[in-house]
Amino acid sequence: MGYARCNIDYSEKKKVNTTPMIWQGFMNRHYTEFLEQINMDPTTCGLEIAIVPITAKRPPDVNHNRVFVQVAEDGILVADPKTG
Repeated sequence: MGYARCNIDYSEKKKVNTTPMIWQGFMNRHYTEFLEQINMDPTTCGLEIAIVPITAKRPPDVNHNRVFVQVAEDGILVADPKTG
């Protein structure tokens, strides 16, 4: 159990108003749909999905180019992303 890690270069994507889009993705989409939304391929970006408890309610830190993602048992991104 733990966090999944995927490198995302926020400097090249969604420069304006990034947090609401990302947070909506975390709250409302399955992780594959979310990754597709930001043009990431979950099979090639080194993402490893861990089944972890839902623990938090805040958007990720979009000022960092890496985001840690927790995934609920149903595969929905709903937990607290940690930068690393």
